[in-house]
Amino acid sequence: DDPEMARGVGINVHGISMAVFALGALLAAVAGVVAGGFVGVYPGADFEILPYAFVVVIVGGMGSLKGAMIGSLLVGLLDNFGKALFPELSYFTLFAPMAAILAVRPTGLPSSLPVDRRGGLRVPMVAVRPGALAAARGINLAKS
Repeated sequence: DDPEMARGVGINVHGISMAVFALGALLAAVAGVVAGGFVGVYPGADFEILPYAFVVVIVGGMGSLKGAMIGSLLVGLLDNFGKALFPELSYFTLFAPMAAILAVRPTGLPSSLPVDRRGGLRVPMVAVRPGALAAARGINLAKS
């Protein structure tokens, strides 16, 4: 989360970042090889999977593993039940829950970003020079 602090305590941040990226690429390659036998690979298959990935990321929230799990289960169940019950509205049953969740909670379901009561993001206050807030309120902090 803080590479400068990690470097300060002696952790090789560049090496760990490269190792984690390589591990992720390896797992993605293995998953592609295994799923290729079950699903079948053909040109254009990526455009069938892309909307599902998009909706899962939006519903689950960026950077949240728990959100990705919840989002994938929710999207998979809603899509399958939607196709079984309303086959002509298959894309509606995929994108309607995403639109509803975006309207209620724009950062995703269990997002790690703080959200205020109105549904907006709480942005942390930037560093302000000492005395700036007091000066803005008309309070004189100067010593006499």
